[in-house]
Amino acid sequence: MWWILSIAVLGMVVILLFMVHSAFNDRLERKEVKLAAYSYEKPLELLFLSDVHNRRILERSLLKYPQPELIIIGGDFVDERTSREKLVRNVQTLQKAGAPVYFIPGNNDHEYHGQKIIAELAALGVQTLSNEDAVIKINDERRILLRGLDPYYLGTGPRSFRQDPGDVFSILCIHDPYVYHRMHEENKARFSLVLSGHTHGGQVRLFGLGPYKRGGWAGSAEQMNLVSEGYGTSALPLRLGTRAELHSIQILPAAKGYREKI
Repeated sequence: MWWILSIAVLGMVVILLFMVHSAFNDRLERKEVKLAAYSYEKPLELLFLSDVHNRRILERSLLKYPQPELIIIGGDFVDERTSREKLVRNVQTLQKAGAPVYFIPGNNDHEYHGQKIIAELAALGVQTLSNEDAVIKINDERRILLRGLDPYYLGTGPRSFRQDPGDVFSILCIHDPYVYHRMHEENKARFSLVLSGHTHGGQVRLFGLGPYKRGGWAGSAEQMNLVSEGYGTSALPLRLGTRAELHSIQILPAAKGYREKI
């Protein structure tokens, strides 16, 4: 029965190669999101990615998107495996888009070389939001409030949240979506767009089952919520039933009575 064993081994090798391919085969998602609180005529072009870990960001993937006006990194940009050279290269790749880059920490970012990730990114021109807000002006015509909620807390000072920044479009980025779900409802309602990652969609799913739910979009014109399946992988560079994702998001105003189709 040696041939049965040979077929089984060959099948395992094919599956393993497919899992490696899935881990490095970028899925480029282009999503048009219409939101009631977005009051500007000109759309906002946003690039979001999370959970890069030890992976190299591919410039050729970024070039397939429209040029972003804002780039948000939703945590786990690095982990204990990431070299400074790879960190610098990934930041420089993102910066070629010509948009400001903001970083919200995740749990694995604490592992980076004595927790020096914030200082490293600041030296490269990336602003970290660790329990902080930033009001970002896009071409002096649109004002975006970006809040970085960091339950792992990589910052050095107290929380710095704005009470009422006025007429702005509000985005919340928080690495772990389950932390968001535990927030008070009135705090959740302050944001029109919520971006998170962390779960990798389960990373390896067998027969549709995994340790976490699949990523994706949910919500309405009042608030849309994205859980990304992440760009890289934790531990082994393998995926099965999940995707290595980059998200190009175009935000537009929603007409009265508009209902988002998911």
